[in-house]
Parts: sequence; structure tokens; C-alpha cells
Amino acid sequence: MHGIDVIANILMEKNKVNRIASGTSISGMIHIGNLTDVIIAEALNRSILEKEKESSLVWIMDDIDPLRKVPPQLPKNYEKYIGTPVCDILWNKKKNGTFVEHSTEAFVSAMKEIGIKPIKISSAEMYKKGLYDESTKVALEKADEIRRIFYETSGAEKKEGWLPFTPICENCGKIATTRAFEFSGSKIRYRCLGGVAGKQRIDGCGYEGETSIRNGKLAWRVEWAARWKFLGITCEPFGKEHAASGGSYDTSKRISEEIYGYKAPYPVVYEHILVAGKKMSKSLGNIVTLKELLKILKPEVVRFFFFRVKATTHKDFEIEKEIIPLIKEYERVERLYYGMEHPSKGEDLDELKRIYELSQVEKPRKTLVQIPYAHLTTLFQISDDEDTITKNLEKSGHMRGTEEEIEEIREMIPLVRNFLNMPAAENLKFTIRRKLGKNEVRIGENEKECLEKIADMVDQVKDEDDLNSRIYFISKDLGIKPKDTFRMIYRLFLGQNNGPKAGSLLLSLDKDFVKKRLRLME
Repeated sequence: MHGIDVIANILMEKNKVNRIASGTSISGMIHIGNLTDVIIAEALNRSILEKEKESSLVWIMDDIDPLRKVPPQLPKNYEKYIGTPVCDILWNKKKNGTFVEHSTEAFVSAMKEIGIKPIKISSAEMYKKGLYDESTKVALEKADEIRRIFYETSGAEKKEGWLPFTPICENCGKIATTRAFEFSGSKIRYRCLGGVAGKQRIDGCGYEGETSIRNGKLAWRVEWAARWKFLGITCEPFGKEHAASGGSYDTSKRISEEIYGYKAPYPVVYEHILVAGKKMSKSLGNIVTLKELLKILKPEVVRFFFFRVKATTHKDFEIEKEIIPLIKEYERVERLYYGMEHPSKGEDLDELKRIYELSQVEKPRKTLVQIPYAHLTTLFQISDDEDTITKNLEKSGHMRGTEEEIEEIREMIPLVRNFLNMPAAENLKFTIRRKLGKNEVRIGENEKECLEKIADMVDQVKDEDDLNSRIYFISKDLGIKPKDTFRMIYRLFLGQNNGPKAGSLLLSLDKDFVKKRLRLME
């Protein structure tokens, strides 16, 4: 049983109705690392709904947090907004647009493409509409108890008189610079004295005033607990840093249960996505966005990346190294699902099938339609004409020319085109040598006989596997190492020592051209 279904069963035992939350800090371009908690939450929600139980999915934008650092992807002049709630920052490249709209637009659109359609909730709007009013008043009244919980749970010492609420300064508009010191009903007094945003010290404007509890936010660990209750959250996935002993979840769990009288949601902890051994981070600028991935991968392959291993297993992701192996792994699991291939010893076929199901945007098709991505990268470089690609796929035995298969090609051609334009595809690129210069390839008599025999049977082969097999055995019969024959073919046709599968390459080219080149005539 897949881990997602194990947790879903636990949730159904605990609650008649489930509401699963995910959240994203809106502080720059949202990357695929931010997708982890959202896609886990979506899969849990899906698993529960499949069993005809009641469940819903929410995605919370933490858009009242201060801008802590200007990521490399954003204009330098955004430094003036450091310490300002991101919900109050305008986007200067879009008339009347906001920073939050710009930051979330592509991500929300991409989520829909991969089948994630949560209830979208803005933290800033929840404060403005008064959803946090009751929670904020309770937190202010019980500030000393919360202070004690912070100390007992995490060792964090809050000064006497500390209030778990940060107002937005009505003079300078910053939230990272204010300190609340007194409250009465729905009003809170504060001073703008300066503070820290990220690792940067920023000055306050010195203003002192009174504002509404709707103009600011609760301290994070209090805010997290508060929204669990009024949103009715029963489960929430989050990164391992929140799950550390004395971390956010431990503190918020106690606040939820001791201050708000609400049982904390079931925690689902996940490992982060690493890039070259480092956590994917907006501030480091080593991010890959979901929109970028969907330009080169089918939505199902993106989903597969998250479900192929346990949530607690860290995931390395470097486009240069991972794309083709990831796609090949997905295609193999797809063949296993449809019974076109058998699992290896020790593999759990039922779990692999469930991974495939969770990877689908819609329910799986009744029959297998698979156009190998790696093979398309070969065909596309020979001709990017859709009809030619279709014919070459038929010749190599990869398709029968059905409407479904042709539609699959139409969908995949732009993905392959985009991938081949990336630096990551450099090692897959080749150019067909249309002319063979004299003495460019030195070939002995034994090798010539081998090439002649291959040329003689090009018209007889069924598909690329059949051709590869025949090349192998012809070489062996003539006492030539098969790898040397394949290398010779690559030099003749590509002018290099390696390339795509030789059978795939030769069957994708004009047969007369192939036979003449093998006979060293052209």
C-alpha cells in the first residue's frame, strides 16, 4: 500500500470529515519545492474521496508575511520593500497589479495543469475579513501562557509584556519593524522601532500609534494554530524543519490544544528537494518553477517525481542529469501498469501501479498509449515535421498510427522541442552527416563486410530492437566487438562516437540513404 493511502486511512478513522491544508510563503517566484506539501495534500484528499468519504483541500497563501530578501529573479529596486507585507507591494511591470498576483499567477495556473484545484485562501484577506479576530483576542489575553509554551517547547524566551501580534505600521507600511505593547478590545498600541527581515537589520520610522487587530498578524506559531481551528484543518503536510524537536509544529500543537482547545492536525512530514546537494531556495536563486517543468514534461511525469519515493526521502533534482532518467522510469512504470512488462524481483507491483495512478491528472486510460520521449528526441532532430515523425515511429514499431497516438505526438512535440533547446540536452544533440568525405572514416575489410551485411538486411527488420539485435549478432559472427560496430555506425552517420540507439537512428532515416552510407557510397 502506498504511503498516501496509509495516511488517508488513518485520517478516515480519526475524522468523519477531513480538510487537508497546504500553505506557501509568497516571497518571490514559487518553485517546485513549494509544490511538495500541496501535491501531498492533494493526493491525500484524492485518496479519501476515492473511498467516497468527505474531504476538501485548501491552499493558503501566506501573503501578509514581510518581504525578507530580494531573490535574484526580482528587480534590485525591490530592496525598498524589505520588511513590508508582500500583500501591500505593487508589481511595477503590470498596471494595477500586485506582487502577490505576479508571484502566484503562474503557479496557480500550473497547479491546474497537473490536476490540483484547491480552495485558494489568502492570509491577508482572512485578517481583513475578521476571521482571525477571535483567535487574536484570545492570544493577546493569554500572552503570558503562550510565552510559557514558547519557552517550554523551544527554549525561546520572550520578554515580559511581549504580545504575540505584529501590527503593520500605518506610517511607513512595514510589518517587520513594529512592536505591540498594549491592547484593549480590538485595538492595539505599537511602536515602529526597527527589526530584522531575513538576516537584514532594518530601521523603523519611530512612529507610535494605535491600530486594529485586523491590521497586522499573529506570531507565526500562534497564527498556524489559530487557523487550524477556524478552518477546521485535520491534516497538513510540511517540511522537516517544522517537525524538528521544539520546532514550529511542536509549539503550534501545544498552542492549538492548550490555548484554542483544538486537537492539532495530523502531521505529514516531508524531505526537501535538493539541487546539487543544496535545498531549493528562492534566496539562493537555484529554483526550478513548475511552469518551467511543464514546458518540457507531461503533467503526469511531474506528479510521478513526487510519488515515486516516500515523502520522507530527499529528492535530488538537476535538470541536466534527471530529466531523461525520470521520464524513462515513468515510462517503465506505465508499461508495468498495463502489463506490457514484468516487475523485477523484489518490486511491489501493486505499489508501482498505485504510484502510476497517483501520477495521473485524470483516471488512467484503458489501454496503453506510449510514445517514448527519448526516441522522440532522436526523431525530432531528423525532422520536426509531425507527419514524418509519425511515419518514423511506425517504422520503428513504436506506434500504429491511431488517433490517440497521433494526439499524443501533438502534445509531446512542443515538450521535446523545448527540451532540446536547453543546455541539459547538449549530450543528446546530433547532426546527420549528409556527405561523407574521402578517407574521413578508416574501415578495414572485415568492418566493410559487416556494414555490407547490415545494409543487406535493413529492408527485412521488424523494428528497432530487431535491427539492434541483428547488428549485434552480425558483429559477433565476424569477430568484431558489437560496441565497435555501433561506434562505427555513429561515426558514419553522426561524425561522433556515440548517439541514440542505432536501430532507432537508422530506421528514422531514408532507407536508400542508409544503405548507400553503410556501403560507403555516399
